[in-house]
Amino acid sequence: MALQKILWSAIFLLLNSPYPEQNGVGSISGTIPIQDTWEPIIYLSYIDSFDAMNSMSAEMIVASDTIDSLGGFVLDLDFLPLGDHLVRLHLVKKGDPPTSLVIGGKMENHWFLIVNNKSVINLVYSEGLPISENLTVSGSPFTEGFHQISALRIYPNSLDYESSILKKEFVVEAVNENLRKIADSSSNPLIALYALKSSDYKTNEEESPEYYESFLKKWDAVDTPYFQEFREEIKDDKIPWRILLYGVLTLFAGVVFGKVLGGRKKLHVKKLSVQERKIFELLKRGASNQQISDECHIELSTVKSHVSSIFSKLKIKSRKEAIDWK
Repeated sequence: MALQKILWSAIFLLLNSPYPEQNGVGSISGTIPIQDTWEPIIYLSYIDSFDAMNSMSAEMIVASDTIDSLGGFVLDLDFLPLGDHLVRLHLVKKGDPPTSLVIGGKMENHWFLIVNNKSVINLVYSEGLPISENLTVSGSPFTEGFHQISALRIYPNSLDYESSILKKEFVVEAVNENLRKIADSSSNPLIALYALKSSDYKTNEEESPEYYESFLKKWDAVDTPYFQEFREEIKDDKIPWRILLYGVLTLFAGVVFGKVLGGRKKLHVKKLSVQERKIFELLKRGASNQQISDECHIELSTVKSHVSSIFSKLKIKSRKEAIDWK
């Protein structure tokens, strides 16, 4: 627990660190002494949407530079509009087209940076693969925070849950909550938005629309493509929900009605505490009160109290309904 607090404190400090004072035209320069298997060219792509991070096309490449015999290169950033932006650098193997993108594994050939048109960024690459793990970046303080969020968003999928669905749900909810905390605390709009979009924002937006209205109001003056897209997305999400609600209220038919009931069941389950979720999972397996007491190391009277609370929250009246719950 103490380690977790230290970790989050470090991330918060990182995400809120200001850019150093910068003047003139921005650039990305560095030293990449690549092996003979790589083309001596570095490519810069402008990523105008978080959804396009794993996409590649010739139109996305906005600059390139030949890597000299010492590994040196320089890429100008004066083409960027105001504000912070997401860019991607990549190399390609000899014989591969410039649009070759390798995602994951030791042969991953790209890395992301947070930059603006006045950023002065320097990269130093040491031998080894993947390239991104052997790259030292200076002049882009929010880039490390960006990669911390990327690691956090995939964290639940890296764990072995021993087939426990409830345990995975608990971890996912904890990660999403921490991502929203980063979104609330970051002083950088791009980092804040990336953290929010990395969470279960679509489900949460339906449950807490006021949170998203407040978030967008906070960054109302930010007019980058990322926020333009997000504002439209939030705006468009409200229309299908109204249509669905109208259909439920007027038709009460077939598939629509079934989906609504399923959604309600999901909301009821979310009301259960961590202990109640564990007990509910045992109830679904047909466990007796004594078996639950032994498994959870709690008194029988406590088990009965939890079972009663579960029945109340889930709107069920018997253990058979618990076993049949889907």
